[in-house]
Amino acid sequence: MELQFDVYVPGADAARIEVMVSNLLAEIRERDIGFRAERLTPEPAPGSKAGGEFGAAQLALTLLGSGGVAVTVLGVVKDWLARQPPQTHLKIKIGGEELELSTANLEFASQASEAFLQKAANVRKD
Repeated sequence: MELQFDVYVPGADAARIEVMVSNLLAEIRERDIGFRAERLTPEPAPGSKAGGEFGAAQLALTLLGSGGVAVTVLGVVKDWLARQPPQTHLKIKIGGEELELSTANLEFASQASEAFLQKAANVRKD
């Protein structure tokens, strides 16, 4: 199963985004989840703002395991997001389904992620 992540933070530079993404991947690794990560956006020059007025990174995670690992990864993502700077946004894509989370909508995240995973599972079966 492949998940695509878009992380963006207004005002963050490329180095800050890189640290944030590295921390997220480390937290996923701590759960003994097998995955391969691939950066989908080129690494910006040091000190640059990757997305213009905001820092951004895009990566793909290929999960090596059953559908249950996606639930675990989403839990890690929500925990990680709760500790990020205000206005941090994370978009997750599985197939044609998208879920956008931010530090501003964490209460909504649990309900939305359940529905998202159900839709994504149905898309993959079709």
